[in-house]
Parts: sequence; structure tokens; C-alpha cells
Amino acid sequence: MEFIVTEIKPIDKVRVRIFLNDEAAFWLYRKDYKELPLEVGLKIPDTLLLKIESELVLRYAKKQALTLLERMDRTELELVTKLRDKEFPEHVVTQAITYVKNFHYLDDYRYTLNYIRGRYQTKSKRQLSYALYQKGINQSDIDRAYEEIMGSFSESTEDKDLEEEAILRIVRRKGKPMDEFTKEEKQKLVASLYRKGFHNHTIQKVLRTEEDF
Repeated sequence: MEFIVTEIKPIDKVRVRIFLNDEAAFWLYRKDYKELPLEVGLKIPDTLLLKIESELVLRYAKKQALTLLERMDRTELELVTKLRDKEFPEHVVTQAITYVKNFHYLDDYRYTLNYIRGRYQTKSKRQLSYALYQKGINQSDIDRAYEEIMGSFSESTEDKDLEEEAILRIVRRKGKPMDEFTKEEKQKLVASLYRKGFHNHTIQKVLRTEEDF
């Protein structure tokens, strides 16, 4: 298939978008564009198109991916979405993702472990699972990471269940002992914990323990 440059359109002060066969193909920084023999009506040689995509567009995407990961850790789905938002061609996005994964800059399982470690104290497993699923993490990795963390904490917390620990922290943040809660306050607390995804029997167990404490 032959490709013809049908439009060259400014995006902003530093970038231009190149249209091939009346479709947006890729964007270039103006400084790079000025060094290329691109003009409307040009039948672009395969060698030039390959050079542009491999030496320029892919380089932009790799740099953007690294910059995004330097700012904060992300899942593969989140990074793919960000690169698509930057209007990189799909095959370039795929290559950029492969690049950062090969250097272990992108690791969904590592992200899952860190995410759970940072939130297990105040979130139920159901909440954590839902949030991670929305970020593109598969359920088997979520379960494996949760079990790994639970196993490591059980050695240092005398086998206390992580869900009980999370409920306990939430209850104690209320600032008063359970025996000072009114019946209505207890009902609201139970309902709130249940909506967060905690199991009812675990909620009741922790609340009974706190009342007896």
C-alpha cells in the first residue's frame, strides 16, 4: 500500500500532525519535521516511513512512557491509556510498552503488591480487588498478591486477619470506645463498613471484641 502525505497540520508551537491518505498518522516535533523532506502530495517511501516511526515516533513514545513512570508507578493499562491519549499509533504504543517492560520499569504484579501494602489497613479485600481490576490487573494476580502479603504479615501480627486489622483501625479512628457508641451510631458504622466491602461476620467479631476490651 502506498502512502501519500495529504495534510500537515500544526498542533501547537512545537508539534505538527502528519496525515497520510487523509488519515492522521503520527505527530512530529517541529525541529525534527523541518529536517525531513515531507510536503503535501509526497508519496512517502517505505524506507522514510520506517525511519520516521522507528527513529522518531517510537523514541517520543519511549521517552513519554519513562517520564510517566518516573512521576508515579502505573499499571500497564494505565500507561497504555496515557500513551493513547498522547495520540501515538497503536503499534508504537505496543513497542513502547514492551520496551519499558523489558527493563522492568513496568510490572503489574509489583504494582499490585505495593498498592495492597499501602491500603490494606483501611480497605477491604473487595475494595482493593475492585480498584485493581479497574486498573487492568487480573483477579489471579490480585489474589496471589493478597495472599503473599497476608502470609508475610501473619508472621509478625500473630496471625491476625488483615480484614480484622483494617476494620479495627477504622473503628479506633472514631476516637471513642465502642461502649460509648449509641445504637444508631453502631448501626451506621456497621452499614458503612459493609458498604466498604468488609464481611458482616468479621465486622461483628471486631465490634464485639472492642466492646469487651
